[in-house]
Order: sequence, then structure tokens, then C-alpha cells
Amino acid sequence: MVEAICRTSDRVAFGECRLRWSITSHLRENRSSISVNGAYWFGSGIHYALEDKYGDKRFVNAQDAFQAYVDATLIAGTAPEHYAEDSVLALGMLRYYEDVWLEIEIDGAKRNELETFVFNGVPQIEQKFRIKIEVPNKIYPDVYYEGIFDRVIVDEIGRLWVLDYKTTQRFTKSDIYMNQQALTYYWAAKHLYPEKKVAGVVWWQFAKRDPFDKDTRKQKINPTKDEDEYIKREWIPMKDINANNEYKNMCLQVRDMLNPNTSIYPSYGTHCRWCSFRTSCQIKLDKDDEAFRESFLSISTESQAYFESWRAFLQFPKIS
Repeated sequence: MVEAICRTSDRVAFGECRLRWSITSHLRENRSSISVNGAYWFGSGIHYALEDKYGDKRFVNAQDAFQAYVDATLIAGTAPEHYAEDSVLALGMLRYYEDVWLEIEIDGAKRNELETFVFNGVPQIEQKFRIKIEVPNKIYPDVYYEGIFDRVIVDEIGRLWVLDYKTTQRFTKSDIYMNQQALTYYWAAKHLYPEKKVAGVVWWQFAKRDPFDKDTRKQKINPTKDEDEYIKREWIPMKDINANNEYKNMCLQVRDMLNPNTSIYPSYGTHCRWCSFRTSCQIKLDKDDEAFRESFLSISTESQAYFESWRAFLQFPKIS
């Protein structure tokens, strides 16, 4: 390998558990358990539906795009067992967003869908970035940081904001000092669009509750142009010093990740609840390294590309 590629998911995993990082990182084995993570599947579908709605617009609405995603993952074999139940929830969420949330008038006007930024003729949706970073090491002559913006929008005074969609059980208030992804997005956007003023990040959260299901309805909050009990947009302004300091932290962490002598060991915590390699770690804790290795090797794994294979099976509406 003549170059190293680092991503935010690598850094998060490295901080949480180096054993999981070594298995899943693009810098090491780049593997994932072949068992489908339902939350990942659900979030990917919502992302694709909104990607099409504000990008290619191949479908009439986001609901149709999500259904096409479901059908494609079934063909690809990447849909979870409970896909039917999750599909009902997702379609309800998207129907509420399109037919209710965007149509309700707040202070005499409908909510703003926000204007997608067009750069060199290309709408900035699912926009990949690749930025060279300076990390001294003895193995890789070039080190790059990669990622994907869900969407970049431009506000009424011409400033750019990186928009990120999140599906969540409950809304959270973002703290930029605790949000590595938001800081990295801001840093990356300043590199990609040097001629524009980048103001910050928009955290767009969708509650995983069906607004049309009376059993899941929450007590209503006072709605604003950016929030109600089901959908919340949070604008997170940032400063140049935030980007500069994040870059310094990034390079220090990536340097450790590139070190072939970095110690690899499991770290136990709440993140273990959803880890695909949890059983193997329990064996490591109860028995010995040999038993752990046997357990780990028995786990069916696949490359990360496997979970994006559904895109090849998308069926688009015929144009009459």
C-alpha cells in the first residue's frame, strides 16, 4: 500500500476499542460481520431517500425512494430479518416529513427545505472528499482523510453549512467539543470550498417514531421553524480555531493508528452492546487468546463494500 486512508469511523473505533478498530479499519483488515446491523440498514435507507429527494430526483417522493432501497437490499441479501417492520416505521417518518412537517406554516411561512449548494455545476449531495494530511510515519508516503457529506447547503446570506442526517431514538443537543464528526466536517468543508464562508454544521435529527401511530405519539412541544417532537434541525456555528485544533488532534491520533507497533486490545464499555464481535471478546475474557482466535475466525465476515452492494439492484421508474 503506497498511501494510507483514514476516516472518522476509524478514529471513533480507535478511541472506543482498538480490537474492533483493527478488525474493521481500512488501515488493517477492513472487515465487518456479515450479519446485518438493523440500525445501519435503517439509517442508510433514510439517507438514500433524502439523497434522491434533493439530488437525482428519480422518484416521485422520498417514500418511493426508500421502498426502492428496501427492494434492492432484499435482492442483494443485505436486508435484516425485521426489515418489514422497520420499513413501515421509515415510510411513516418520511411521509410525515414530506406531507406534514414541510407543509406546516410557522410564523406565516412553510418550513424551508434549505437550498443545496451547487459547486462547479454539481449539487453537493453525498459529496465525497479526500484531503491530504501531514502525518509523519515510516510506512506511507501519502496520508489522506476521506469522508462523505450528506449535503451542503447555502443560507440566505451565502454562507455554507454541512448538513448531516441522523435517525435517533431521542433528540440530543450537540456539543461541538464532544462531536468529532462535526468538527471534522467543518475542517474538511473549509478545505473543499476555500472561496466560500463556511459557517458550521447542521445536525438534522429524525426521531425513530411513527408520527401517525397514536401509541408512539409524544406530548407536543412548541413547534419552531427547525423543530417539533419528530424532527429537529440544530445549527452549530463554528470558528476557524475549531478547525485548526481539530486538525492537530486528527494528525496526532492518525499517527498512532499508522504505527505498526500500536498495542491492540479490547476496551469494554457500552459500545459493546452492538458490537458484532462481542461474543469473541467474552471468550477472550473468560478463557485465553487461542480460544478467542478460534471464535473470531468462526465469525462470517465480509468487506465493507458488501453492505453497499444494494445500489446495483436499484430499480428506477420508467420515464414515459
